[in-house]
Amino acid sequence: MRNKKALNLQSRSKRKRKSTESTDHQGRVRSIPHKEGDWATFVFIKIPVSNEIRKWLGVLERQSNKIYCQENKSGDLSKTYIQSCISVSKPYLSLSLSRTVYLKWAHIERFKIMLAESIQSSKSFDLSFSGLVTFENEEKTRSFLSLDVHPNSLGPPALHSLLNKVDAVMKKLQLSTFYQFHVSLLWTTPPEKLTEALCQRIQADHPELLLELAEFEIPVGQVSCKIGKRMVGFPLK
Repeated sequence: MRNKKALNLQSRSKRKRKSTESTDHQGRVRSIPHKEGDWATFVFIKIPVSNEIRKWLGVLERQSNKIYCQENKSGDLSKTYIQSCISVSKPYLSLSLSRTVYLKWAHIERFKIMLAESIQSSKSFDLSFSGLVTFENEEKTRSFLSLDVHPNSLGPPALHSLLNKVDAVMKKLQLSTFYQFHVSLLWTTPPEKLTEALCQRIQADHPELLLELAEFEIPVGQVSCKIGKRMVGFPLK
């Protein structure tokens, strides 16, 4: 545990430099360096954490810890972190509709108006999932175990329509567009084989979980946007 008094005595420049180290962020690395006046902005669908999701997360966390302990004895995963995508500051899961982009303060209101106008005709829908999937972030610093959106559910056509509308706003503002639907449950710092091993173990030891997943539906009635620490909601019809 850090000495709080000693930390407060550090110069401002040292504190700033230290906060960018990966050890301060559990192995996470910024893809874009922080700039004063830039507001991190992220469009997504908020997935409430139901009792079913909590049960799945419990199974996944227990199994991932077993795999971690087994592999760590050989030294393969000595610097691996296993983290839930739910936290005190984020008590929900999210299905991304955009990358994290950075807005200047003067552009925030325009972005909110454009986003509201773009999705105002979109209708509510039900979302379902087909199973578990693993992938890495673009920087290859973290691996994720995620819920895969079911291709035959009512969700994807509505999702693609929403995504196209969000992308249109991003393109008008010359911002990056999105790439893949997913709802992340757990993440690890390298290597990816931990999430792959976890996915394989769940398929082998907990087929009932995958059956429950296939029958699970989530009603979607709102698009959310987080700008800095502010949350904005855009209701669907």
